[in-house]
Amino acid sequence: NKINKNFFKHNLKKDFHLIAIPYKKQNIIIKELYKWKVIKSFSLNYKNLEYSKIVFDKIFYEKIIIYLVIDPSPKYRSIYNYYSKKYINIKSREIKDKIEKNLIDFFVTRSPKEFLEKFSLIFGIGALKYLENNNDKVNKLKPLSKPLGYLGWKNFNEFISFANISCDWIVLRNFEFLPLKFSENDKDIDILCRDKNLFIKKLNLNKRSWGISSYQVNIGNKIIPIDLRFIGDGYYDKLWEENMLRNKIFQNNFVPRPSNIDYFYSLIYHSKLQKNKVKQLYSERLD
Repeated sequence: NKINKNFFKHNLKKDFHLIAIPYKKQNIIIKELYKWKVIKSFSLNYKNLEYSKIVFDKIFYEKIIIYLVIDPSPKYRSIYNYYSKKYINIKSREIKDKIEKNLIDFFVTRSPKEFLEKFSLIFGIGALKYLENNNDKVNKLKPLSKPLGYLGWKNFNEFISFANISCDWIVLRNFEFLPLKFSENDKDIDILCRDKNLFIKKLNLNKRSWGISSYQVNIGNKIIPIDLRFIGDGYYDKLWEENMLRNKIFQNNFVPRPSNIDYFYSLIYHSKLQKNKVKQLYSERLD
């Protein structure tokens, strides 16, 4: 999926990974590090235990050291389900299984998707531009004091970029106004995602007091309402929702949206079956 046309794209050849371990226990993995090309190490001392849980899906109770490494000769195994394919690096998976037999406080990314997500959480979306194996650029890398998006998103570019990395989703309507002209649109964003709970967790959404789909998020220090739909919720037919996500395209090479055919029929469905009145704007678009 598109992340942001201006940022690094993983090409599956120079396989970046992150390795995290408690600072006092780093000697345990010294021999394992010889199997990688170590680009740089960083110390990370989160003041809030919740931060490490957000980033690593586990709690580190002490100072962490993070290694940014490259696997010069990655070996991938593809894991398929009906709708997607996930690449797993066999080497990182083997090291994870080996180390975690004796040490619970250990983390290594296992796939390109996982690397991009964890890297962005630690260093920020903008730091992706430094991943060109350029020493001058890598030296500018500095961990954020708290995970990306924890207190809200800087702007729609940041929100959409991280959603593209971490979730399978689309903007159902009015995507033409994103990311720069949201104020010219309706007051909320209509989203369809594959996994509702995952999207809420990754994008730090908060529930509004009414409606099962009513959420909100902080973007640019403003509370933005979100109408969050998900596969199987009955908003559209379940198979159609699956196909909308599978057939999605990207507005301005960035914002995920339904294909033209799905957009046309879903807009008719929304205008005539889900609403009492057809907006003039929608009539013009349908024409």
